[in-house]
Amino acid sequence: ASPENKNNSMVLNILANHYIIRDELDKAYTLAFHAYQNTEVTKMRAESCYHIARTHHMKQQFEQAHKYYQYAATYWPEFLLPQIGLGQCLIAQSKWSEATACLEKVLKANPYSYEVRKMIGCVCARSGEYGRALEHFKKITETEQEHQIDEEVWVELGTLHERESPSKALSFYHKARDALKSKAEKVPAELLNNIAALYHKLSDGKRAIRFYEKSLEAYGIPLPNETGELAGEKGEPFVEGMKGNGVTVLYNLARLHEAQHNYNVATHIYQAILRERPNYMDAYSRLGQIAEVNGSTKQASAWYIEALGVSPTHADSWTLLSKLYLNQGDFAQGQKKLEKILQKSPHDAYAN
Repeated sequence: ASPENKNNSMVLNILANHYIIRDELDKAYTLAFHAYQNTEVTKMRAESCYHIARTHHMKQQFEQAHKYYQYAATYWPEFLLPQIGLGQCLIAQSKWSEATACLEKVLKANPYSYEVRKMIGCVCARSGEYGRALEHFKKITETEQEHQIDEEVWVELGTLHERESPSKALSFYHKARDALKSKAEKVPAELLNNIAALYHKLSDGKRAIRFYEKSLEAYGIPLPNETGELAGEKGEPFVEGMKGNGVTVLYNLARLHEAQHNYNVATHIYQAILRERPNYMDAYSRLGQIAEVNGSTKQASAWYIEALGVSPTHADSWTLLSKLYLNQGDFAQGQKKLEKILQKSPHDAYAN
């Protein structure tokens, strides 16, 4: 600021906003603080507190941000921007009803605010108010042109419809994917997996496999070949991909091949999972059950016992091993395994 403006709170607030946009937060804080000190005008002080709150918010200092947004709202109740900031801070603290109350003040004054309505819809979805969430997202789809609706809205709508209407959910997820592609942005592996899982649920195996594979590629995991073997298992992308949710996608793909009776392919994938994640217990269970289907009780037993070597208290492995003995007519061994389940899980329905 020039010498004649260095104590002018209006100018200092303008400069504070300028430096916030440039991400020079310490400089912005200092200017806003001086602006606050140099005025008694409540609306000017409200603006200064708002800028101070923003600097804390951008540093993820939510408690301090919340305090200054509250000061701004108290000084100037009609100033709506602090209400948005308050709502966002409350969301970060999972205080859903309080966040909604702040955001609804803004929406009441600006009923066509896309971002605020979207935030309220997201908060309602997180807090379990699914009906209200749907109302808000539906309002967006009714008032906005489809190409202007972002992927977050479509993903939220997809998530809300997954249980009751998988086909509708699938349509919304595809719209999310189209929205991202229209902006030349990368489609997240999680979204591709959601699409695959819904095709899987709807018994469209061909499309499910295609999208599971797209998801695996996004995670950096090599695709299984026709026999289920994975090339490049030792590569860094594979190792990194298998540390997170990529392993779940690979497991889901194996489950689909298993359901289609492609047991050899499924077996190779489950084994690849265990080589990288030896504590992935469900893979042992599936390998054991594939062995049972193929008539190899000895091999099935070996898989269940190997699982118990990794996790001796794993109730599902004890249950499967017990059922295996009982189906063979070895009631003594079956009973022993059931007793083991009761020791580890006294409320297990199968053992009782």
